[in-house]
Amino acid sequence: MILDDYRALRRDPLRFMLDARAKHGDAAPMRFGWIRAALFADPARARHVLQENHKAYSKQTRGLDKIRLVLGNGLLTSEGEFWLRQRRILQPAFHRDRIREAEGAMRKAALDLARDWESRVGTVIDVHKDMMALTLRIVCETLLGADVRGMTEDIGQAVTDLLEDINARTRMLVDFPATIPTPKNRSLKKNVATLDRIVNRTIAEHRAAIANGTPRRDLLTLLLEARDEETGARMTDVQIRDEVITFFLAGHETTANAMSWSFYCLSTHPETDKKLARDLASGSTTYANMVIKEAMRLYPPAWMIGRQAEQDDVVGGFRVPKGTLVFVSPFVTQRHPALWENPEGFDPERFTPEREDARPRYAYYPFGGGPRFCIGQGFAQSEAAIILSELASRFRLELATTRDVRPEPLITLRPRGPLTMRIAKR
Repeated sequence: MILDDYRALRRDPLRFMLDARAKHGDAAPMRFGWIRAALFADPARARHVLQENHKAYSKQTRGLDKIRLVLGNGLLTSEGEFWLRQRRILQPAFHRDRIREAEGAMRKAALDLARDWESRVGTVIDVHKDMMALTLRIVCETLLGADVRGMTEDIGQAVTDLLEDINARTRMLVDFPATIPTPKNRSLKKNVATLDRIVNRTIAEHRAAIANGTPRRDLLTLLLEARDEETGARMTDVQIRDEVITFFLAGHETTANAMSWSFYCLSTHPETDKKLARDLASGSTTYANMVIKEAMRLYPPAWMIGRQAEQDDVVGGFRVPKGTLVFVSPFVTQRHPALWENPEGFDPERFTPEREDARPRYAYYPFGGGPRFCIGQGFAQSEAAIILSELASRFRLELATTRDVRPEPLITLRPRGPLTMRIAKR
């Protein structure tokens, strides 16, 4: 059973998790080598772990240990008082007013891509590649005040390599420490250095602007000028680097995935695509938001959330000994047949206000939950709505591959391989 669980997880993580719920119910015990684990698939247990008793569960998991090799001790990976202080410092950057200020840059970037697509009507493109470049530009311009349009190929490849590397390390029962100069570790170091060069250059430019009395109005400037409320100390360069890298990666990869899956779902559901076009033509973005939510139900960018039990607990009658690795999975819960009619189907009508209000809070949680819910949720939702509105109002994207389009469960849930589509005019 122990080796069976491990082999099944490595072979197909998504199928393994869905099968575990189907076989064992909403509290599924697991064992990976010496690691005791459990999957909680129902909203009540997810709420318990992420919100009601969140202090009993830490982020000291194998997966997050590997992510720290790239992100350091940023907002995604840090804990305790340090995390709380960083969250308070960063929160103003994601205030509703700051998001509205960023919407102009989001729209301009989307319109620039629309002009590019206009010149390529009738040709086949890799939609995911275009979405990665677009959301990378947006996060760099709006949060970091940097223009990286000439470096998107290098950055995109580094990000892909890092995600695949971290994912492989997470699934290995035994891994060489990152300090040992194996080919795999040298590749990791090289890709991290690619991102660090860009981040360090951007930090230096912002420091110079502050010194010259012309500070920019973005997240990085906020970090450089922030002081601890109690000690008055500023963040160290290492702390700033970790937060910038976190938003650099998480701020574009997740939204790019959500947009790629949205366009894929629309391409395979032409009536839904037509309804979206009609709604956009009327000046409304209501249906666009419903499409994005439904795409994120089926393909949540953060498909799995791991925690470690730091004390004995009982979760919905299921005993959780201290040290247990606990999984809650938006991917599994958001396909739960007791919560969603035709759970594998694509139906944006699930997200009318009335139907949303009728569901339990943790039946749908693509941005996580509890105190650690994604700080960039509002930013990502505005960005996604603008991108879909500007592009889907002008173009239809027709799937241009006969192979099955499958999700690849890395740290995020991106399409496996190129997502090839043909551009057609509305």
